[in-house]
Amino acid sequence: MKSFRVLACLAMIGSLPFCLTAQAANEYDFDTTQRPLQTIPPNGATHTIASPVTYTDQNLQLLAPLRILANGELRLVRSQLKVQGNILMETGSRLTVIDSSLLLPNQFSGQYEIRNEGGLLHTERATIGTAYLGTSINQVRLLHLRGTWLARQTVLQGLITLISDGRLGWSGDPRLKGGSVFGDGVYEGDYADAIHLSGVGDAELANGTMNIAFYFDAGTGVTPSSSTIDLETNAPLDLVYGDPLVHQAVTRPIAQHPNRLALINHRSPTWQFFAVNASNGAPLRTLTLRNAADITCSFRGSNLTGSPILGGPWQTHYAELPGLPSTQSPGFHSIPPSCSVQLGNIRFQSGPLPDDWNRIAAWGIYTDGAGTNLSVTGPSLIGEIVMNGGTMNLQGTRSFDMGVAANVIELRGSSSLTIDNAAMSGFGGSSFMEGLVETRGSSSCTITDSRVGKMRLRASNPGSSITTTNLFVDQFLVVDTAGGGTVNVVQATPNQNWDRQNSDFESPLLAGGVPSHWATTGANGTNVLEAAPGATGTTSYEMIAQSAGARIEKRLTLPPETYVHLLGQAKFMAPPTGAATASVTQGATTTSASLGAQVGSWQPFSLPQFTVTSPSQSTDVRFTLAGAGSIVRLDDFRAHISSWWDTANLANLDFEGSYRNTGRAPLYWITPDSWLCSQGACGPDPAIVRPGAAPGSRSVRMSAFGQATNIVKALTFLRPGQRVTMSGHARGEVSGGAMYAHVGNGPNFFQTGPGFSNQTTGYMPCNGNWIQWTIPVYTVPANPADTWLVLATYGNAGKQVWFDDITVTIQ
Repeated sequence: MKSFRVLACLAMIGSLPFCLTAQAANEYDFDTTQRPLQTIPPNGATHTIASPVTYTDQNLQLLAPLRILANGELRLVRSQLKVQGNILMETGSRLTVIDSSLLLPNQFSGQYEIRNEGGLLHTERATIGTAYLGTSINQVRLLHLRGTWLARQTVLQGLITLISDGRLGWSGDPRLKGGSVFGDGVYEGDYADAIHLSGVGDAELANGTMNIAFYFDAGTGVTPSSSTIDLETNAPLDLVYGDPLVHQAVTRPIAQHPNRLALINHRSPTWQFFAVNASNGAPLRTLTLRNAADITCSFRGSNLTGSPILGGPWQTHYAELPGLPSTQSPGFHSIPPSCSVQLGNIRFQSGPLPDDWNRIAAWGIYTDGAGTNLSVTGPSLIGEIVMNGGTMNLQGTRSFDMGVAANVIELRGSSSLTIDNAAMSGFGGSSFMEGLVETRGSSSCTITDSRVGKMRLRASNPGSSITTTNLFVDQFLVVDTAGGGTVNVVQATPNQNWDRQNSDFESPLLAGGVPSHWATTGANGTNVLEAAPGATGTTSYEMIAQSAGARIEKRLTLPPETYVHLLGQAKFMAPPTGAATASVTQGATTTSASLGAQVGSWQPFSLPQFTVTSPSQSTDVRFTLAGAGSIVRLDDFRAHISSWWDTANLANLDFEGSYRNTGRAPLYWITPDSWLCSQGACGPDPAIVRPGAAPGSRSVRMSAFGQATNIVKALTFLRPGQRVTMSGHARGEVSGGAMYAHVGNGPNFFQTGPGFSNQTTGYMPCNGNWIQWTIPVYTVPANPADTWLVLATYGNAGKQVWFDDITVTIQ
């Protein structure tokens, strides 16, 4: 019966049978992107199609928006089309994509969109969504506001599908309450978001794997209510959600639910769950989650106030409580049994049984109304924020533990958002995605003391603004004021030293021979046309000590528990008259490294890692010459910033730190801080430690789940030519398996291909004895990528191994 509805609709158009048909060998075995690129000449500022147009076997681009009118059809057959502009399908239009791809090459998320206001979208053996720009990809929206989408064997690439928006229609237009989707084989492509059942439309999905966003209306009814929602991700589902008084064949009834969702052997790899029409004064809606693994949960409502409320015995499970309980870094909190989190009249909770843990990867917050006044403080991961009026404050408590993925942050009207001590966008490493902070109307966003990956700051209206101060940028920041707004990225001036500008000494000197963005005491110097090996730029700074204890320094403002790793290079021009020391200091706590006295050659140095402890004292990065008259050239200073949830550091090599749930469903592998675990689970072991260990110390116990299990670090801050050594201790219970350690820049730890280099211990036997091991010196190659540190076991499924007290040196 459930399949009949789809087949009946398809029979009416006669063009999309769900049965398999024979095809000739290699009938579709070709790549249209290898054909000559042709540009469709637009017939106006917007290219308009008013009658049927077919393209076959072509590689096309359209450098203009596209509008398909009633009775118009664009038909792609064995072709690729990239449209640099919006696509609008009017009522009665058709857009057909067969054995083809239709892609919008967004330069940032939300730049272009596809909008269906009543047409027929037909995709078969197709890819639809956004295009890669080099290695980057930015999501595009399909606003399916009315009409029908028939999809067979279709891949959604970077696509966000929105089926209208609530009971009133898109932007309050009653014509645009949502279209219908009938799909057989709809698949999640690269960076696909979800199909959002957000309006009154419906979806029937069979035999596919595509994410689904489920919307629960919290504004209906006048008495408190409770519902149980099953969000299984590991197996295909056969069910029908809906209101049985309105919809047919419902197997999972939800009273007054606005839309119908039918799944026929369909799996949602990642669910999104939206509680909409939430408010502070409405009756409480309690939602008991089942099988929630890596889902995204969102609050959407009007004039929401206050902060998330944690209910139940959280403190019996966690010493540090979350702001919003998220499992993806920098969050690390699952929702334990009998615990809950509430905002407005929505309460998400876990069941009472021991296995009733629920794991929310990230949160979305969507608010409307000038009365909005929200605050979230503590470890969290917030994926998206949309505000239309009011204020919101996001505040981390420790080392950048307010995660703001910034898939989209959109502020409208007179909204005001402040973000402090956060990790934003693709923080902590490389990312294909570019985060977006966009202000519209007279809205404003202020970001302070935060780590930032790849992100765009876009002020889209003359009255809107974005202000940032003290950002630690891991990749790049794009400032976009094309809409007339103001983006103010506040950096230190040349005579200030509170950020990492001019760490490579490329900027012009200030008066008195002082390097810009550094403070000096008892020293001056000149810029010289010589760069250290591997350094960026062409110059270095020649520092002359005018008095004993001469120094240059930077003063960084960092939250507690932040790791600072100082690296650099120095070259003495004459024998020094005293010691030369690089250091990181906060108050009385210092880590330092002294340089040798050799003259005429560059000396790379790497300090032991420093951990920030005080929120009120600056962290000082210094280079000091003890004796007057010493002359040294300095270059390539790097104050690398990292956190417990980041592997790009040398923290926790002794495994005395915390252990937390990390990773993705279904295996939430417990991992020591600052490491990443694969195919296993780790835990601290005070009973089995390496010989000679201090009393009270612990090793890491690694339980192998599969053939190969490992914990790893990926160091991103090393230069070509730097030399890395690693040593430590390992023990495996008696078995036929083996252990090994590895340093290298390739993921295939024992295979060295072009451009890759590796050093390993080789296999060490698991015989119940501790083995002390040392890896030969690894020299970072010319294309370093990341340098991986790996501790692993092989052929040991179901067994345990131990590692203890690892030592890593970088020269």
